[in-house]
Amino acid sequence: MPIQLVSLDCAQTLLHVDWDPARLGMDSARALGIELDEPVAHSTYHRLLQGRWREYERLNIGATDAETRQFWGQLGADWLQALGQDPRRAREVMEEAESRLYTPGVVYSLYPDTLPALEVLTAEGLRLAVLSNWDTTLFRTLNEFGLTPYFDVIIASLVEGVEKPHPRLFEILTERSGVAPGEILHVGDDPVADVSGARGAGMYALLIDRAEGAEPGTGRITSLTQVLERANAYV
Repeated sequence: MPIQLVSLDCAQTLLHVDWDPARLGMDSARALGIELDEPVAHSTYHRLLQGRWREYERLNIGATDAETRQFWGQLGADWLQALGQDPRRAREVMEEAESRLYTPGVVYSLYPDTLPALEVLTAEGLRLAVLSNWDTTLFRTLNEFGLTPYFDVIIASLVEGVEKPHPRLFEILTERSGVAPGEILHVGDDPVADVSGARGAGMYALLIDRAEGAEPGTGRITSLTQVLERANAYV
């Protein structure tokens, strides 16, 4: 059967992502004149975040933006206090971090082929979805980069409480889209989470490999502009 829906991962597929939360926190603090010992600040932030990650995973299920922002604000306050800094400045640091997070080219960057590929796919009548191992900020991130209007379905793993390659996340995609697995093509950069996960759920899958010198091959593309040709081949 022909492909009806193309599902796309977000990180390293739609957007180039260079996210290190500790680095973002340190850069934001320094921009506000807060002096930090870099190695200590970096390791302290990671230690605090790692210790609370399970809490954050639980929080994302049914969370509101206010609740997740409160988590990051409290984490920032505890981080500053652990470094001997004023924890009351955590709100300033978080606001600076958010500004940097959504400034193109700092943490997230659109690949040059993203918008042209989405335009072509939608013009051909294909429905589009995002299926990504991401937290509740996926919705804002896509919106900030002008991508939201292209997608019928947007699914963030932490919001659902299950991550790729677990088949349940792919089942959620079929349920919300109303499209059968055999009519879905999923594209992502992870051979296990994206390719094996999608194929295990009965979908077609492509691995996108943007590494310099990479060549297209069976089940592999180097640009999103190659998706339409591959989708048309699955009949």
